[in-house]
Amino acid sequence: MLNVIRSRAAGFGAWIIALIIMIPMALWGINDYVAVDPDPPVAEINGQTLSQAMFRNALDAQRRNIRTQLGATADVSYLDSAEFQRGVLDSMINELVVQDQVEQQGYRLGDKELADLLREQEIFQLDGAFSQEAYDTYLVSQGQFSKQRFEETIRKRSLLRQYTAGYEESSFVLPGEMRRLLSYQAEKRSIAIATFENAVYVDQIEPSEQDLEEYYQANLDSFFEPEKITVEYVRLAVEDYTDDVEVSEEEILAGYEAQQEQLRSGETRSTQHILIAVAEDASVADQEAANSKILDIQDRLAAGVDFGELASEHSDDPGSAANSGDLGFIQKGQMVGPFEEVAYALEVGVVSEPVRTRFGLHLVKVAEINASVVPPLEEVREGILADLQRVEATNRYVEQVENLRNLVFEQPDALDGVAAELGVDTTISDWFSRDAGEGVASNAQLRAIAFAEDVYELAMNSDVIDLGNDVAVAIRLVESEPAAPRPLGEVQDVVKSAVINQAASDLAAASAEQALMELQEAGDWISMTENADYNFEAYNVSRIDTIRIVDNEVLSMVFALDDSGVGGFHQVFLTDGVALVYLNGIEKVSPDTVEVELQDSVRRIIRSRSGQGAVAGVIASARGQSKLIINEDML
Repeated sequence: MLNVIRSRAAGFGAWIIALIIMIPMALWGINDYVAVDPDPPVAEINGQTLSQAMFRNALDAQRRNIRTQLGATADVSYLDSAEFQRGVLDSMINELVVQDQVEQQGYRLGDKELADLLREQEIFQLDGAFSQEAYDTYLVSQGQFSKQRFEETIRKRSLLRQYTAGYEESSFVLPGEMRRLLSYQAEKRSIAIATFENAVYVDQIEPSEQDLEEYYQANLDSFFEPEKITVEYVRLAVEDYTDDVEVSEEEILAGYEAQQEQLRSGETRSTQHILIAVAEDASVADQEAANSKILDIQDRLAAGVDFGELASEHSDDPGSAANSGDLGFIQKGQMVGPFEEVAYALEVGVVSEPVRTRFGLHLVKVAEINASVVPPLEEVREGILADLQRVEATNRYVEQVENLRNLVFEQPDALDGVAAELGVDTTISDWFSRDAGEGVASNAQLRAIAFAEDVYELAMNSDVIDLGNDVAVAIRLVESEPAAPRPLGEVQDVVKSAVINQAASDLAAASAEQALMELQEAGDWISMTENADYNFEAYNVSRIDTIRIVDNEVLSMVFALDDSGVGGFHQVFLTDGVALVYLNGIEKVSPDTVEVELQDSVRRIIRSRSGQGAVAGVIASARGQSKLIINEDML
């Protein structure tokens, strides 16, 4: 098919064909034309699918974030558990559920709001002002070659935040609830703390070779290297063909003429509206109430009341009501049919009669009209040149991908011949495991295919693998290493450090235990500590302290005690030692004495929790009513 197109690629008609190909690629990306998805999705919800690649990429990202936060020495075995994978999957499903709710409830973010949002981001600014160059550079650095897709992602995320914020803002705080929480949070506790730090005992410990060997053998699972492989691969990318494409001035002019309608900005209208929500299947009484309300608003408009003021006061559209009903500039195809018809029939400054949509009754006003224009050739020349080069490069790329797919099938046991026929080189990857890799192996889908039966066990070529961003590869196993423990010699420093830390922790715990016994037996424990090798320091703490002056483990224990714990010693194990804590007293605090700033903070916490609970309830309800299929074998 593509060979036929190329053989006939001459004259004006060829550019029409090229543009027909280019338009859907710009909307959905070349990936949709070459992607191979031989495996079933992990989950489907209301017709939307979560592919294995999407799930694995999200899983990898979560694992990386948690490992970074916890540090290299933390126990992260939980990250490989079925429970962790299920949690990530549930979060992804919930996000799709919320997106459905956002669409059903008519939330929207106009082009003006989106532009304002992007302009506010510091990462897109130079010298305090929005920079198109900084914006374009960021997109390229993130592998985002389509502004449309990137901005649509930002639009969706903003709508999700708008949706959840709506529940938080609509929640309220009862005075009694506020006072109870303030009393609870502001309660003060007087404590004294003596700390027995592991570091004090480290220099006293010199582990023997036997100690190291015993610890190594007892914790052998911690020192295993996972099963690893390297692969040979052939790589194809659209960018590899772009530089070889030559475009004449005549072709640029023909492209410009062919793209007149695409280049035309389209008439846009700055629009405001007031929405009185009423369901399509609402009762007669509800419909009459909505009609009465919107007629009353019409009367007030006729009397000279400001449209924006009435929108802020009465509109049921949460997205625009806070902005005087402003929807920003709209263009055809953005709004529901009846609304759009009215908006494009109005003159500037005129308020429409009530218009009925599935969302309810609207009053519409157009504030400004930007006429449709086609920019001159010189303004868009570079863009047209890049588009034409991209179209031809894409044609060559798609053709080569199809050739690659045929060749790896015809020559299933080697890649050298495949690469030679395509005129490219083969490359050997670095070592990678099922869960992690660098370079080409950073792609979760590629790793899954590399360890699948055809490639890993049968040593066959893979089919074409789409890596995203218009890059495709085929791989073949080169070498594998089974999972095996690293020799003690390689991990001796780690083992020695662990043995010393464990011994130091044991000594700190023993010292704290001995001190605790002595303190409990002493009649005057304060005098006794004057001659001890540890000191107690006094603190007054509350739950609303903005600066933590003692360890969180100590605070958790102290505030878990009731009045029976006053006048007693309590032992707390810390990450770097042991603390002995004496609870001297508990002071109740009147909520009226709490600073206004802290009262506001507690009020926000209550509202946020209430809103989050409401959102969780809505998600659970919507999820229960959704058509959800989870492929358990993929977890």
